[in-house]
Amino acid sequence: MIVSVSIREFVNLKGQVEDAVGFLSKNEGGLKRLRDFPGVEGMDLDFPIEARDVVFQSDAFPPPLLSLMGGLRIGLIVSRYPVHLEAKD
Repeated sequence: MIVSVSIREFVNLKGQVEDAVGFLSKNEGGLKRLRDFPGVEGMDLDFPIEARDVVFQSDAFPPPLLSLMGGLRIGLIVSRYPVHLEAKD
């Protein structure tokens, strides 16, 4: 099952994190029940971000988010997507 917790653009990681913190805080009880439901092997939170044209890309996640995720035993995934290049004539 896939649940979207944010509709922010891939370039807006800060906004995605804010939305995720709100979602996890608001739905903590339900997520615990889901996590403990028979047959559920695990849960992950995937952050889709734009791969920047840099030598080294680093993206940080704040303690409030990590604390909520840890308490719910939710894993962290970062999916980097290539920058969309405009078609040349």
